[in-house]
Amino acid sequence: MAPGIESGREPKTRPRGVVAGKGITWERDLDYALRLAKAGGKPVLLYFHNPDCVACQAQESEAFVDGAVVSAVKEQVVPAWLPHDHIPLSSEYGVTWSPSLLVLDPEGRAHRCEIGFLPAEELVPFLLLGCAGVYFDGDKFDYAVPLLEQLLNRHGRSAYAPEARFLLGAAAWKASNDPSRLRLTYEDLQRTWPDSLWAKKARPYTRL
Repeated sequence: MAPGIESGREPKTRPRGVVAGKGITWERDLDYALRLAKAGGKPVLLYFHNPDCVACQAQESEAFVDGAVVSAVKEQVVPAWLPHDHIPLSSEYGVTWSPSLLVLDPEGRAHRCEIGFLPAEELVPFLLLGCAGVYFDGDKFDYAVPLLEQLLNRHGRSAYAPEARFLLGAAAWKASNDPSRLRLTYEDLQRTWPDSLWAKKARPYTRL
């Protein structure tokens, strides 16, 4: 849980949001963003920004104004924006580079982190996989599976696709307790992404 969070208590006044480009309104207070996330049952997208960083400038002028990104952010997460040198959160979240993008659960725990510029075509899959990971870790497989399927169906060429397929198989196995789902995962990874790390990680499932 982030510093200062008291579950169930709303702030008396809403901190001003900061708007980057078009369409995304970012909360500048992480405590408030986490309260919104709890109320809405959504993860938080936490963005650590450095105004002097050219990668941050590109992130904001290119990726964050893309229509698909704006829609995905609005639908899936509560967005929060902090300076890269925020005390104490930059240290607590291990931020050493900018930009840094993290997907948090509503308790403030980080489930996925990416450093450096993410183009729009990879930012949407990152969001989908990050949110699916939050739900997966919370045993909410009915929420995780549709996001993973959406990633695979719409963003099959993404660098995140092999991991999404691996996680989809793990979610299917956990939900059904059917080990054949893991073997099918390996077969699909071997067929579609044979050189990926995730195909190698799934290789032991051939023993099932």
